[in-house]
Amino acid sequence: MLGAILGDIIGSPYEFDSNNIKTTDFPLFSRGSRFTDDTVMTIAVADALISSFGQDDEAVMAEVEDKMREYGRKYPYAGYGGMFGKWLYSDRPKPYGSYGNGSAMRVSPAGWLYRTLKETVRAAELTAAVTHDHPEGIKGAAAVAAAMFLARCKAGKEQIAAEIEGLFGYDLSKPLDEIRPTYRMDETCQGSVPQAIRAFLEGEDYESTVRLAVSIGGDSDTIACIAGGIAEAYYGMPEELKKEALERLSPELRAQAERYYAFYKSNSGKPEEDWKEALKPTPITTWRERIEAALENWDLGGEDAESFPLFNAIGGALRSGTEILLATAGSTRDNLTVKNLDAGGGRYWTPVFTSMEEAEKGAETEISPQKLAQVMREALTWPDCEGIVINPWGKKLYMTKENIRAILDFTPVSHLSLIKADITKMHVDVIVNAANSTLLGGSGVDGAIHRAAGKELLEECKKLGGCKTGEAKLTKGYKLPAKYIVHTVGPVYSGKESDAVDLAAAYYNSLELACRRGAQSIAFPCISTGVYGYPKAEAAQVATIAVFKWLQAHANCVMDVYFCCFGDEDLKAYKDFFRSVRG
Repeated sequence: MLGAILGDIIGSPYEFDSNNIKTTDFPLFSRGSRFTDDTVMTIAVADALISSFGQDDEAVMAEVEDKMREYGRKYPYAGYGGMFGKWLYSDRPKPYGSYGNGSAMRVSPAGWLYRTLKETVRAAELTAAVTHDHPEGIKGAAAVAAAMFLARCKAGKEQIAAEIEGLFGYDLSKPLDEIRPTYRMDETCQGSVPQAIRAFLEGEDYESTVRLAVSIGGDSDTIACIAGGIAEAYYGMPEELKKEALERLSPELRAQAERYYAFYKSNSGKPEEDWKEALKPTPITTWRERIEAALENWDLGGEDAESFPLFNAIGGALRSGTEILLATAGSTRDNLTVKNLDAGGGRYWTPVFTSMEEAEKGAETEISPQKLAQVMREALTWPDCEGIVINPWGKKLYMTKENIRAILDFTPVSHLSLIKADITKMHVDVIVNAANSTLLGGSGVDGAIHRAAGKELLEECKKLGGCKTGEAKLTKGYKLPAKYIVHTVGPVYSGKESDAVDLAAAYYNSLELACRRGAQSIAFPCISTGVYGYPKAEAAQVATIAVFKWLQAHANCVMDVYFCCFGDEDLKAYKDFFRSVRG
């Protein structure tokens, strides 16, 4: 944490374009070197995280909010932004949809306190969300904390870069020598966090990292604060620099910094070894549930339904070692007699079930848990077996031996599917609501989702404080088949270039939010093409490109994306665009 604080102090004289120094050759300390809002909020977050350590998310966020407002009011002239300043003194403080780098500058305490990467990232998200609840604001904080955790684990720089790029979609490949000449003040996370991480990647020790960060220009103190926090975790800090950082703090801030380090030493420990898997969000649904959901959607889509999501679900189940329920005619521990279904001519299908509920829909039978992969491979060796049938009493799928051979070698990949259906009936992890800015319900798909989800949805939406155009917020799905709803606001069509930017942002940010929550399937309606008047053909093109850009930037995340069209005109617009792309 002191690495971040000292980065703020060193960078403070060079903040803003008029003060930038585009070189690493400068005095580390001068008359203008002082701590700013970056330091005050870092200390506030440190105080909050140790005060709420081990408590639930709601308690952590409440403590972060209280401490930030407490420290912010004690140090009113530290250099806060306008919106943050209003939040500090508001009678009813609420997140204000910011994607500014304030979330990333204050996050370093979260990078140190926790033993797993998953805990680290979750804490970072909570510290951001009290003010910076835009997906980019949350992502910026999470990426910086993740980089710090990986640095603490002594992961190599190439590995750290690959993990941050893969998990958060940042491009860290551009050298500082190419960034520096044209870089200007950019207080957004997306315009400063990657640059700060790049400074760490090119640095050779703590001091050289901070010098490189300051030399970039722009928001120098914040970029140096972020880079310095990561560098401290990777290299450590010289004792004289630690002393310098502490001496430049007020007595109260110094005492709190020392309290934080004492707490860290006594309550935290060495990161757990399995850090790589730990960051991946916990999937919302199991693989068996995904198979059931894919079967439901396949049935819902009728004759034109695509089978690729089914292959993803089954392929994922195979690769994860998922157990399936095999129908038996009596079993012992080492010997199973399979109860097959007659296929005529002396041939048969082997029935398997995704759940007891599915098995109990038909004739009473005994079942035995077996690895799906093992059942499939054995079915290939049975001469009279046609293949397997999944959930024969409900929404079923027959898989011939040819199908089985194909899927045993199948690797799940993200896929975009068209489906004509009522989105409220889609069995996905997340459906997207084309909401208005109040998030309190409306006409069209917005009203349909609220009616299908039930009154609890409105009560949760009242607490969200609305949503700006192009942004996204998450709620539970309540009575819907979908576990969650992402609410996003599309643009009212004006014919301006900004319409496409806002519409693309609505799709991109919805995917970002769903992925962070652990979603592996999502259904979009046709955003803005109803009363907002966006031409269907143009909207289909913008939506498709935005989704593919997100999928390309998140190659590590396998996502089944559905464009769920309620009417024939919407479906035709997508099909026409797909055909034009294919030539």
